[in-house]
Amino acid sequence: MEDAPRRRSVLIPTIIVLALLVGSFVIFTGYYTDWLWFVSIDKTEVFTTSLLTRVLMFLVFGAVMAVAVGLSMWLAWRTRPTFRGMTPEQASLERYRVALDPYRRRFTILIALGLGVVTGLTAASEWGTYLLWRNATPFGITDPQFDMDLSFYTFTLPFIRFLIGFG
Repeated sequence: MEDAPRRRSVLIPTIIVLALLVGSFVIFTGYYTDWLWFVSIDKTEVFTTSLLTRVLMFLVFGAVMAVAVGLSMWLAWRTRPTFRGMTPEQASLERYRVALDPYRRRFTILIALGLGVVTGLTAASEWGTYLLWRNATPFGITDPQFDMDLSFYTFTLPFIRFLIGFG
């Protein structure tokens, strides 16, 4: 009878490891296939540029979000009111606060890192928009109403909209 809980405790980590291995293999094969295609047409610098741009955008935007969320949570904790009225609802919430307080730092780091990863993945998907903005060239045709080159609407405006959405 004692083997049943032990088997369950081994089954879940095994399933998680297998899922991570399968997911990693699928991601690797996608990138490797793309790499082979770019090698076949002798344009590996295009592949490496897009890959480096994705990685850098993931790291930069993810770090900005993780730091912002972590600082916000730390600041909210430091500036919380010291006295809370003890209504029945507050009394039941206080039990949860007391139970979670020893793990507060871990939760703060986990939440900040989790949101940083999600934000980094979202930003990395905008690599094309960033590269269009970074390598923009003027069209030589100006908009009659705003007196701006039309390349602004094609290259710069989408990246500005992304930054505003991120902010």
